[in-house]
Amino acid sequence: MSVEFRPVIQFSGKKIFRYEAMAKFFNAEGIQTPTQQTLYELAQRGLINDAIAFLFDTVCDLLIRKASLAIDLNLSQLLVNSFDQLDMLYKKCQQSGVQQCRIELSGQFNQDQLISNLPFLKQAKHYGFMTALDDAGNGHFPDESLQLFRFDTIKLAHASLECMAMDTVKFYRLQKVIKRFIASGASVICAGVKKSSDLPLLNKYHHIGMQGYLFHRTLSFSQLQLLEDV
Repeated sequence: MSVEFRPVIQFSGKKIFRYEAMAKFFNAEGIQTPTQQTLYELAQRGLINDAIAFLFDTVCDLLIRKASLAIDLNLSQLLVNSFDQLDMLYKKCQQSGVQQCRIELSGQFNQDQLISNLPFLKQAKHYGFMTALDDAGNGHFPDESLQLFRFDTIKLAHASLECMAMDTVKFYRLQKVIKRFIASGASVICAGVKKSSDLPLLNKYHHIGMQGYLFHRTLSFSQLQLLEDV
């Protein structure tokens, strides 16, 4: 197991302003295995907490060395609503002196699923964690729900961003979604913009974040250390 880091770029300045930490798994032959499948297998064997602890310890170690780093911890769907896991993360923050961390919920959630996870989100906020929603799709949550969940960051899925320049209806819908998310108080990240021709359409949203290979490739632990002088 190792940890990789996906840079998030500030659209206005084209500079990295935060990272998303993701687990990366390999089999005995050194071949990478699918992350979600591996996490499911680890959960079946009762080892998923050890894997997440390793991921979080790596993040904490970096934050201790350089407090100005901003790193999001991508939390598997299998661990959402796991209060024991949340307690463990909070205790590690207390022990290491890390004061700011963002928990990112991976995978697509509908409104009913998020409501069922509301106690977990509230407890995370109580512990001082910021919360982020990954892969938010087409933004089908009512405004009152967005206010209820109070996500600090909402990340738009690449499917809702793909080929905007060729589909005016899609871009009009995307504009409405971005405005709603911003109005909820969340910062917005567009993940997976793959065509440079789509970028001019987003110029008016200069304060949003961008993520994807078009801007910066994923970094290994050692590459992040070199880039950030950690």
